[in-house]
Amino acid sequence: MRRATIFMVEKVATQGGFVWSYLPDMSRRWGEIEARPTMIWMQPPGTPTMGHLFLDAHHATGGEYYYRAAEQVAGALMLAQHPAGGWNYLFDTAGEAPRRQWYNTVGRNAWRLEEFQHDWGNATFDDGGTSQSTEFLLRLFLEKHDSKYKAALDRAIQFVLDSQDPVGAWPQRFPLKHEFSHHAKPDYTSFLTFNDEVTAGNVEHLLRFYRLTGDAKFLARIPEALDWLDGVKLPPDIAAIAGGGRTHPTFVELGTNKNLYVHRRGSNVVIGEYYVDGDPHDTIGHYNSFRQVDVAQLRKDYLAAKALPTAEASKGSPLRPSAGRIPLPRYFAVREPSVFGPVATAAPAERVARVVGSLDGQGRWLAPLGSISHPYRGAGSKEFAPGDFSRTQVGDESDTSPYLADPGIVGISTSTYIRNMSELIRVLDGRR
Repeated sequence: MRRATIFMVEKVATQGGFVWSYLPDMSRRWGEIEARPTMIWMQPPGTPTMGHLFLDAHHATGGEYYYRAAEQVAGALMLAQHPAGGWNYLFDTAGEAPRRQWYNTVGRNAWRLEEFQHDWGNATFDDGGTSQSTEFLLRLFLEKHDSKYKAALDRAIQFVLDSQDPVGAWPQRFPLKHEFSHHAKPDYTSFLTFNDEVTAGNVEHLLRFYRLTGDAKFLARIPEALDWLDGVKLPPDIAAIAGGGRTHPTFVELGTNKNLYVHRRGSNVVIGEYYVDGDPHDTIGHYNSFRQVDVAQLRKDYLAAKALPTAEASKGSPLRPSAGRIPLPRYFAVREPSVFGPVATAAPAERVARVVGSLDGQGRWLAPLGSISHPYRGAGSKEFAPGDFSRTQVGDESDTSPYLADPGIVGISTSTYIRNMSELIRVLDGRR
């Protein structure tokens, strides 16, 4: 564990921060998209997730090296913190001019990644970058109550308060920017949003709020939501097209409840176009137009919550005066199998042998990268490239969007490091 961590901290990190993956010779690196050597990434499994893992390792071993590594991550996050208090997806330690140049080249030509096509100049709630950065700084502050993290932590919490709309919701990005709008109205990032899990996810949140508070107002409109979900369920013929047990459309037209399906045509960001219609065939491949929603289970959970007496609903809630002080979990990164792959079921000795045996002489866990991208070669052509790019991960050779890599392309990845360290931490902690 220490050899692997020394390599990540002393050979891979950029001023304490990380992206997601690197070629073995460090000649190229990627977050959600290809990054400059001076960039760090906030989206999991980037910089704050690595900080959580270092603190996890410190708790498992008592080793001060891991705590110092976590402090270096905190330094990177404080450097990357937006003046308003939140974080962008990425930060360039080389300064503003290189960041803008990256946005105008690599970012602008990533056809399917619109959030990187413009230098918004603000911070985002998308993909957990701001929330996990704040969570990590809070966790580190509570370790030793070190005052050097207090100001950054206070700014992050104030960012959440400042960006909240009077109705109680949040925009995707803040402070609000309108100058990059492609339409007559403000760009979508200024609108209040629930992002990817708006339907069933909101029902689950309302059930959770009821169990936290015992306040029946959180249950009051759940039946309407469930009835709406039943009303927009895919008909059998379209469900067969969707496959994989998908039951609902991802997008629904407001007012009509018409199912909408996303398509694209063209070959790059210059001549490419996304559009929606009612045809469920040949939808884009990089963002599924269908979802699996278990409405029956949601209805069962609602009825179970409603049947609880009010006093029982919030029993055990940390918000009750009788709850007292509740300790933080011992581990954070280790408890996220959904991000880093399933928890292994093999015997501890077998898992240790596999993980330790796969560490090379330099302290690296090399593994298939998963995705790569075309290097930036200039702006896309106005001529259509041959081929059908309607369902591919990437367009022509000017498109800098990531795509699935050949399994033979290996490199260094934060997710592999976190997964292997988590395996060893579980064994040290006696957890199967």
